[in-house]
Amino acid sequence: MSKTIKTIRMGIPGKFSHIEESILEHLSSHMSKETAEGLAAVLEYNFQDVRNGIEALIVARLVNYRRASVNDSVTYVNLQLNKEGERQAIIQRQRAKEIVCTVEMHDEEETDR
Repeated sequence: MSKTIKTIRMGIPGKFSHIEESILEHLSSHMSKETAEGLAAVLEYNFQDVRNGIEALIVARLVNYRRASVNDSVTYVNLQLNKEGERQAIIQRQRAKEIVCTVEMHDEEETDR
């Protein structure tokens, strides 16, 4: 009887999107205050996606910030995690992000006998 061993990896979605997690991680590992534009450049995401991620973190009350007018639009500056944001960043960093299963599969022709 022939058997095959397969490894299956399944991602576990977190509470935050990938971009939001990246912002949390960056802000928790850097003491300096950030801007939306600076985060977009450092994280290599497009500005609008980073802005949406920042706004989701603002709604969740995880960041301190200041709004500023730049080139006839509003942006976020002085971005910094508050205490709850630091707590959530630690939780996200430590959470399981995938499940790995090893499965032994028997050759179908031989198992039908």
